[in-house]
Amino acid sequence: DLGCGTGLCGKVLRPIAKMLAGVDLSSEMIELARAGGFYDSLEVADLSKAMDAKPASWDLLAAADVFIYIGDLSPIFESAHRALRSGGILAFTVEAGVSPRYSMSRTSLRFSHSADYLQHLARIHGFAVETFESVQTRQEAGAGVAGWLMVLRRD
Repeated sequence: DLGCGTGLCGKVLRPIAKMLAGVDLSSEMIELARAGGFYDSLEVADLSKAMDAKPASWDLLAAADVFIYIGDLSPIFESAHRALRSGGILAFTVEAGVSPRYSMSRTSLRFSHSADYLQHLARIHGFAVETFESVQTRQEAGAGVAGWLMVLRRD
């Protein structure tokens, strides 16, 4: 669970996971995730560094509402490709963007990513697109936030 935060996805992923690991930059978030009891291991680390430390180790990397804090996702895709076993899955959500690649909102200070940019990254980093669909990623100020759900398979 990349950017596991308080562990909300841990509850969803636990029933399908033989082993569930979470990583987040914030030690406070990791402590909240630990309190939930869903993870086998939790680590305070940068996402790319955590993935790079365990090459060809994972069947699934999930990142729900995390990449909104990262502009250029190319290093993340590169690390994810190395961290996944052959045939492994990278599943994530992002805010839907209209700029050629990505842009940061001046009000929310979050990044949005374009469909073309995400599909380009998938291609150049050796992923096959299994799912690409429009979703509502969360509620903000009473309104849904438009986003993309991508499920990629490592070649």
